[in-house]
Amino acid sequence: MEKYDGLVWSDYFYLEESKDLEYLYFSHSDLSQFVIIEEEMKDLNDYCVLCLSSVKDKLNNLDQELRDFKAGKSNVKVPEEFREFYDPQDVVMGLEEFEIPKWDYIQCSMSKSTVLF
Repeated sequence: MEKYDGLVWSDYFYLEESKDLEYLYFSHSDLSQFVIIEEEMKDLNDYCVLCLSSVKDKLNNLDQELRDFKAGKSNVKVPEEFREFYDPQDVVMGLEEFEIPKWDYIQCSMSKSTVLF
């Protein structure tokens, strides 16, 4: 089970090993009003996990792209008319100085604060 800043997918709570995690509301009375709250809390939890996991996946993909460019294994297809302007080192610099720090900031602060709203 992969955790995203302490959150897990709501399906995990139905497994026996999940007894150490109890941060979602579960209805014990099966009254429809409380079951609706339970379902909405699970949906909200899964939305938060989706946001956090998507940002983490984006950052991992950018890191892999940077490693590929540094190793010379990039699969970028540059149109003929732009080849004279294309420099892989510019791409590496753009990833290292702009894209990766931006997505790291989004992962560390923006996505966490967004799910609070």
